[in-house]
Order: sequence, then C-alpha cells, then structure tokens
Amino acid sequence: MNLKKFKNLKESKKAVSRDDGEIMLRKLRIKFICICMVLVTILVSLMIYTSFISARRNLEAVSADVLNRAMHEKPSNKKEPPDFDFNQKRMALPYFTVDIINGSEYLAGGTYPELENSALLSAILKECLQRDKKSGILERYGLRYLRVDNGFAIKIAFADMSMELATLRRMFASWIVMALAILPMILGLLILLSGWAVEPVAKAWRRQRIFLSDASHELKTPLAVILSNAALLENALNLSDLSDSPALPDANNNINNNHAPENNNIKNNNNYAPEENININNNHAPEENINNNIDNTQMARWAGNIAAESRRMKNLVEEMLILARSDSGVISGNLRDVCLSDTAADCALSFETLAFECGKSLRYEIAPDVTVTGDEEKLYRLISILLDNAVKYGAENGVILLSLEKTDKQVKLCVSNPGEPIPPEQLKHLFERFYRADASRSDSTGFGLGLSIAAAIAKEHKGALRVESDEISTRFLFSMPIKK
Repeated sequence: MNLKKFKNLKESKKAVSRDDGEIMLRKLRIKFICICMVLVTILVSLMIYTSFISARRNLEAVSADVLNRAMHEKPSNKKEPPDFDFNQKRMALPYFTVDIINGSEYLAGGTYPELENSALLSAILKECLQRDKKSGILERYGLRYLRVDNGFAIKIAFADMSMELATLRRMFASWIVMALAILPMILGLLILLSGWAVEPVAKAWRRQRIFLSDASHELKTPLAVILSNAALLENALNLSDLSDSPALPDANNNINNNHAPENNNIKNNNNYAPEENININNNHAPEENINNNIDNTQMARWAGNIAAESRRMKNLVEEMLILARSDSGVISGNLRDVCLSDTAADCALSFETLAFECGKSLRYEIAPDVTVTGDEEKLYRLISILLDNAVKYGAENGVILLSLEKTDKQVKLCVSNPGEPIPPEQLKHLFERFYRADASRSDSTGFGLGLSIAAAIAKEHKGALRVESDEISTRFLFSMPIKK
C-alpha cells in the first residue's frame, strides 16, 4: 500500500512539474506576443503620425503656393473654377483676393464672385484684420489667409481649406482602417511565430527535465548500494561489539554468580523447567551465531562495494560538472600548441589491448606533424571516448579504424567501426545526455554522457563532431581549425 502511494505521489509530482513547465512556457509566449504587439503598435502609430504630418505639410505648401500666386495675379473678369494643373501654374485650390483702399473693400479676383459686397465678406475681413500675424488660419470660416500692406492699400488673399481638411481626414481614416486590419493579422502571425521563438526555451526546459530525471536515476543505484552495504557493515560492527563487550554485572550476578544467595537459590531450585534453564544460560547464543557467520571476507566485500559505487558516483559527478561548465561557457584548461598526431597515436596504443580482448582489431592511419591549438588532455579524452564507443558497440571480429588527416584549413579525425547501422531517428539523439541508442547500451557501465562530453570538447575547440551510419560502418567525424 505504501509503495502504491509512493508511486502515485511520484506521478503527481511529475504531473505538477510538467504543468509548471507548460505554464511557464505559456506565460513566456504571452509575454513575447504582448511585447511584439506593443512594439508593432508603436511602430504603426509612428508611421501614421509621420505620414499625417508629412501630408499636412505638403497640403500647407500647396495652400501657401496658391496664396503667393494669388497675391501676384492680375485682376481678371473670369469667374471660372481654377484648373488643378500645377505645370501650367494655375490655381489648385478655391481662393479669392480682396483689396482694401481708403477703408473700401473690393473683391479683386478668385472663384467666389458671390462674396462681393456681402456681409460674410465683411465678417471675414474684420476677423482677419484683427489678427496680428500676416498669415494664418481662420478656423471659423475654414480659410487660410496671407495679408500684405504696401502703405497705400491692403491686399489679402484667402484659400479654402475644406479640400485640405477633407483630404487629411480621408487619409487619416484610411490609415486607421488599414492599421485595424493589419494589427489582427500581425497578432495571428505572432501567435504562430511565438511557438517557434519559444521552442529553444522549451527544448532547453525539456532537456533539463530529462537530464535531472536521468541523473537522479543514475545516482539512485550507487546510492542504494552504498547505503545497503554501509548498513550491513554497521550491523556487523554492532554485533561484533556486543559479543566482545564485558559481561554486565547485574545480569551475570543474577544468573551465574555462585556467591550470591539469590543465584544459589536459582541454581538449586527445582521449580524451573529444563527448558527455562536452557534459555537463561543461552541468552547470547543467537548473536554469537550471527557474529560467527560474518567473517572478514564479507565485510571486505561490502567495503569494496561502497568504494566501487563511490568511484562510480564520483565519475558521474565529474562528467556532469564538465557538461555544466560547457553549458555555462566556462573554458577550462590550458590552450597551447598540441601535436594531435602524437595524441591520437598514444590513445590508439592504449586501446589496442582492450580491442584485442574484445575480439576486435584496431588500425590507425595518422598523418604526421598535425599541430593544433587546444587542451591536450581534453583532446585525448575526446579520442578516447570515440575509441571506447567503437570498441563497445562495434561488430564482433570487426576492424576499428582511426584516421587523422589535415587540409589547408582543418584537421579531420575519423573513428569508424563496422556493425548494425543506427537508424536516422536515433542518430540525431546520440549526442544527447544519458541517451543510449538501443537496449544493449543500457547494460553498459557508462552513463550515456561520453558522446555529450566529446561534443562539448569539440565545441570548446571551435570544432564540430558529427556521426554517420550505414550498412558498412558507423563513423564519428571530428574536425577543428588547424594551427596557422
């Protein structure tokens, strides 16, 4: 029952962790969408504002041009609407001009002949003459004016602003409609793109969750072995202490002391059954039997188990530390000129015996004097990981080949071994942490971190590590820049 409750609790914790991750990613997507929408809205607003200001200035320039040309226009009896052809220097907006001589008002020209001697014209002139500025806008009448006083007379030109204002309103309304139509489309596009944008975070989250789960699983077994063997040793030492400890005064006096009167009575009393006397005399028999069964060989084996599993945990922690440093971007080690040819040869020689014991042969073709800049110890470890992988998972009686060559810009190292081809869907996961391509790899003494460490070392040396697999062989290809 307790085991069932423990499993349910474990599953609920996994579900909670999964929900927390999904909630975190959902919040991140929402934040991404909101930030992008705010930026897009600001950008669209700025575009509308700048376009509106630019259009207004252009229309104001047209009005100013009409007013300036109206000032220099000769009086005409034509009362036709203006032509909108700028190339012929015709007026582009409705306008009219007024001359004021000795307090008398004269409509000098324009497209509003009906204003002559009207009350509306007098009201317009009165408000215009009250203004201090020589040019401006009469909002009440929707007119833009330009006033020139030459001493003898005052000449005022007026241009209708209704077309200007209507044009600005239509443009602004069309921009707003376009913005309202575009923003939902951008929102939908951002919703689609948010998944792509958050995918690296989601992938890192999944990798972290899998990494912690696998690391916990790998640490659980050695911890269980250490704890169980430590408990056995502790029990054995406690039993040994009990058997070797001096007799307790009160217990021995009550049972075995012939000088005490009570013990004489107990010893000579015939009321006790023989079985009871046997039990009294053999109180320590079970512990002595157990202690006799525990010899030094068993205790040494338990201590050896503890030491072996402790070393296993130490190796796992060191490998996890290497990967953690790689993830954090911390580059450790001393970078110097390294003869990769010698490093590869030394590593191959150290694996020849292991390959022979596993029924495989190791051949190597190493170009001489290949020099790179890097950490010799880490490069040696990278090659060792690739050779160890080839020895473990290569075909029986197969030939493992290590080759090293150089080009003008790169060093290329290849470790190949014959065997069953690895499916493409598994190849892309080989460099993931704690990943094993098949069930046979799960029985290995390793942790599934070797290729991950090799890839991290390659990345640290500005190189690349990739894998190819077909019916002929499985090949791990490492390349890095050559020393210039």
